[in-house]
Amino acid sequence: AKQRWEQILDKVREGATLYLSSNDGYMLNFAELTGLTVINRSRRASDAISYLQGNLEGVPLTLPSAFKLEFRNDRAEVLAAEADGNPVLTKAAYGKGTVYFCALPVELAMTQQPGVSYKPEQLPYWKMYDLISEEARSVRVVQAKDPQIGVTEHIVDTHSQIAVVINYSPEDREVSLIVQEGWQVE
Repeated sequence: AKQRWEQILDKVREGATLYLSSNDGYMLNFAELTGLTVINRSRRASDAISYLQGNLEGVPLTLPSAFKLEFRNDRAEVLAAEADGNPVLTKAAYGKGTVYFCALPVELAMTQQPGVSYKPEQLPYWKMYDLISEEARSVRVVQAKDPQIGVTEHIVDTHSQIAVVINYSPEDREVSLIVQEGWQVE
């Protein structure tokens, strides 16, 4: 396991992006990877409420989480924080790559709450992934701003791609696509 972990870190040092989320876990090289230092760990009395920063500022995300890790931010960009300023979603450089870290068990919450995929405004966990994927999506030819619409791109040649638009909701949807300048949809 340690050898595989080192292989992953080598890829990040060379320019890859790594996303880590935690359910009270701790990993080797934590401070070096995340730009955060754990200064305290305590049991939570209630669910964690975090607030997204940037364009989505003020959007609250409530997540069940038994423990709170309190951090000293050494060099991370904070993408979401608790009301007391404790970072819960961060971005940090690691070599030529990037490490995103989520201190809350968002994936666990998504699998344990029925209907998460069908209630994007009531349970807006997708907004965390929207922030994380923003840079990668910026080079995409086609994008959709609807959280229930997925887009995959498949290169045909230097001047053409096939975009597959997927509706993940149980209902028919009409969606506007954002097409990068210089490209057209046929």
